[in-house]
Amino acid sequence: MTGNEFTVAHERSKDGIVLVLRGELDMTTAPLVEAAVDEAANDGADALSFDLGSVGFIDSSGLRSLLQARQRFGDRNDSVTLVSPQRAALRLLEVAGVLDHFAIERLD
Repeated sequence: MTGNEFTVAHERSKDGIVLVLRGELDMTTAPLVEAAVDEAANDGADALSFDLGSVGFIDSSGLRSLLQARQRFGDRNDSVTLVSPQRAALRLLEVAGVLDHFAIERLD
């Protein structure tokens, strides 16, 4: 993968849909995430996980995409799970005051 490539892979788990993100989640790639979230919701998923283990950077557009997913999947804190978020992603969520809006799962 070269520097600017971003991918979203869909995987099914026993708990719902996992979107495996790779690359930088920014204003250019956020629409890809939003489309994947829409697809998961339209497929009837009640819960969604984002595997962020390979996401090194998230900007405000990426944060908006994650928050929109949270809103789309409901008010339960476990409706959207962030799997293996890197330190920078956790810091962004903390500074934005929304860290407690997501379930966090570490696979380290």
